[in-house]
Amino acid sequence: MYTRLQPVLHVADLTAEAAFYDALGFEVKPTERPGFVAVAYGGGPKGVIGVGTAVTTVPAGILFGLEEDAGFSGPSMALTWRIGVESVADTHALCRERQTPVAQEPRQEPWGGWMMALRSPNGYRVVFEGPLYRQDEDEADEVVDGIRYTASLQDIMAADLRPFFVGWAASPDDETRLRILTGSDHVLLAVDEATDRPVGFINALSDGVL
Repeated sequence: MYTRLQPVLHVADLTAEAAFYDALGFEVKPTERPGFVAVAYGGGPKGVIGVGTAVTTVPAGILFGLEEDAGFSGPSMALTWRIGVESVADTHALCRERQTPVAQEPRQEPWGGWMMALRSPNGYRVVFEGPLYRQDEDEADEVVDGIRYTASLQDIMAADLRPFFVGWAASPDDETRLRILTGSDHVLLAVDEATDRPVGFINALSDGVL
């Protein structure tokens, strides 16, 4: 029966909205119907999207439409456009590279996940959610004598880092502790397997040259 959800977003400025998604790496594909484009990303089963007889077929994991609407006055506050990503940090870096303004900087939610948000040219709030860093196969966790060494901060909460700053004259607050690691170019975290709490870390900053 049902195979996928393929929403259509109404916009006043189709050109600007299409350019917004193009800058983020999506494929923007015109259809035979004037004022309507398909936006797609990733591989997957072929999806058909369009209006009436003017449709397009795109193999994509993410697929939705943009339709120009002269009467559009702004999106409903009830809609949050949420897109899953492999790495919030990578998405944030792409936005900086493409000079796409960020409405909400990456932050960790109470449940441990990470998210950031943009505001599209037509006013849609576009949220990207996922782990902070991509966990590549060649960076798999290693466990030695009950200690797990990992480059992922996905499940680390700010309060988990309090023991590392005991005795400091001006100890940073919880969020600053976490930003020290999330703002680093490379991180290696040592986690006690028995308690699932970090017991040490190494972080490195790069000048972006070497």
